[in-house]
Amino acid sequence: MNYLVTGGAGYIGSHMVKVLQEHNHDVTVIDNLSTGFRDLISDCEIINIDIRDKSLVDKTLSKRNYNGVFHFAAKSIVNESFKMPDEYRKNNVEGTMNLIDSMKKYEINNLIFSSSAAVYGNSYNKIIRETDNLNPSNPYGKTKVESENIISNYCEAKDLRAISFRYFNAAGAHPSGTIGEKHEPETHLIPNLIKSIINNQYNFELYGGKDNLTNDGTCVRDYIHVSDIVNAHYIGMKKIQNLKPYNVFNIGSGKGYSIMEVISGVEAVTNKKIDYKHSEERQNEPSYLVADISKIKNQLEWSIEYNTIESIIETAWNWHRK
Repeated sequence: MNYLVTGGAGYIGSHMVKVLQEHNHDVTVIDNLSTGFRDLISDCEIINIDIRDKSLVDKTLSKRNYNGVFHFAAKSIVNESFKMPDEYRKNNVEGTMNLIDSMKKYEINNLIFSSSAAVYGNSYNKIIRETDNLNPSNPYGKTKVESENIISNYCEAKDLRAISFRYFNAAGAHPSGTIGEKHEPETHLIPNLIKSIINNQYNFELYGGKDNLTNDGTCVRDYIHVSDIVNAHYIGMKKIQNLKPYNVFNIGSGKGYSIMEVISGVEAVTNKKIDYKHSEERQNEPSYLVADISKIKNQLEWSIEYNTIESIIETAWNWHRK
């Protein structure tokens, strides 16, 4: 099979490329390398273009018959999206429209879309279901809602088959330790905690406040291993013809861990003590985000391999200390 992976040099995209190659598929990557890293992928064609350039996207898709597309290319830093809402819309929404237009032109009918739990906003439900209201609290989440709506409309009218996976907190690294989470700047909790240990950083700043309505006052999040995420994508693409034309699935562990519990997990795995201090709260941060994953487990027969926060952290620690 031939697959196209947009954003394939990014964190989740590079793990998707690796899984496809492990299953002996041919992979082509589109990535402008603005946030991705060339050294995270190998043994595949890498096309350095921006998906906002419609003519280049069209030219790329015209050259090969693809069995499907995995679409990860997006700007995804919540705080940055408040400062650059127009840039986020151009990249995430218009780029997606360009991609789908070219897919339909060249009769590429299978799409897996990287969405986000940010579409739910500050949900007050303890457990978030796919049927819950979409009320994003930041421009990034709004671009994901708009993209999902565009894809859904194409599926109704244009014979496209698609799945939108709404990620909760992706974490961890490939079990081989050869690829892992790599961002500049890094905004995610687990890699930053690990880096603070490696770099002997003192007074690590915890964002998110300590006055949330949770057991210890810190935000609770659902962490899901990156390998479990891309495994769901692979299963989704294999089963896409047997599903409704358009489907939405949460991807999470179904468990919530507070910031303090994550710190304890990192300390347990690394056998190091983390010196931290609380900083200001982030803008529009919900206190509690945990996924209902019954739908994806039932319909895709997907299961989680990394089912504890410690098992996730252990792979991240293995990657970062290398």
